[in-house]
Amino acid sequence: MRATTAAATAAIAGGTFAIIYGTIEVTAAAAGLTISDGVRTLAANFIGIVVLGPLGLAILCRQRTILDELGCLKDLVLTDDRFQAQREYNAIRRQLGDDGDNITRLYPKE
Repeated sequence: MRATTAAATAAIAGGTFAIIYGTIEVTAAAAGLTISDGVRTLAANFIGIVVLGPLGLAILCRQRTILDELGCLKDLVLTDDRFQAQREYNAIRRQLGDDGDNITRLYPKE
């Protein structure tokens, strides 16, 4: 949960940086000033890293949670299959009896 909170906070910070930089671009354009390509590239990279980095972290954390839940479901299904097989085996043994003389009840002769 802390990772999700940190990711959301960082994404909000990245959005804020994007708004601030957009305001600087608009103000510079209105004043007739130019911003160098290096500053634009640096700002775009910084905003991209701040926004997309936490998003990737949040995706990885959620993926880990999903994989853990799938592992639990797999264990549950395997356990249920084992119990079903044991019940079927016990039912067959009950029908056969202890000495196996009752095999004709399971597979009658035609």
